[in-house]
Amino acid sequence: MDEPLLASAYPRRAAFIGRPLWVTAYDPEQRYAAGDTPKQNPGSPGLPQYLRDKRSLVNRDLVLWLTLSHHHVTQAEDWPVLSTKRLSFELKPSNFFDRNPALDLRRAPFAIP
Repeated sequence: MDEPLLASAYPRRAAFIGRPLWVTAYDPEQRYAAGDTPKQNPGSPGLPQYLRDKRSLVNRDLVLWLTLSHHHVTQAEDWPVLSTKRLSFELKPSNFFDRNPALDLRRAPFAIP
């Protein structure tokens, strides 16, 4: 895992950047990784506070919070138009089923037996 440029001094209001992935139980009041009012909150709002509540994840709807970032050292050639960098994330289940669900599909009528 790459550490953010602020490695050992995460701002209190953006403490969510300390980890790239967080999982919490769904709560409609928890909408933002930095909390609703990060600039007016004197503490550490957002994900760290959501986890301090220690709500169980068992039999709950889950929210996956993902922070993607990259570091770009600018060059004179980047001005006035910066190039783009695409970042992506993909969830792929593994062994989601206990067997292949396509095994008992009926054969197509034109298939050769």
